[in-house]
Amino acid sequence: MIFEMFPELEKLTPEQKLLLANELWEQVVTSIDDERDEAILALLNRRFAEFEAHPETGGRWENLRDRFLSPRKP
Repeated sequence: MIFEMFPELEKLTPEQKLLLANELWEQVVTSIDDERDEAILALLNRRFAEFEAHPETGGRWENLRDRFLSPRKP
């Protein structure tokens, strides 16, 4: 299907096709990373705004660290 849309691709050498595939893959991965970064930043901004509005709901770093780094009980 892609070769029908872009017949000039069939003229590429195997090495050129591999380079093209790699460049396309990198572009896809980069765009996914950008979208993920934006989503993470939006989440952090929402959580920080919640904390600023209600600082009493926050926890001390030491308590959070101990909670997440302590061995879990089955």
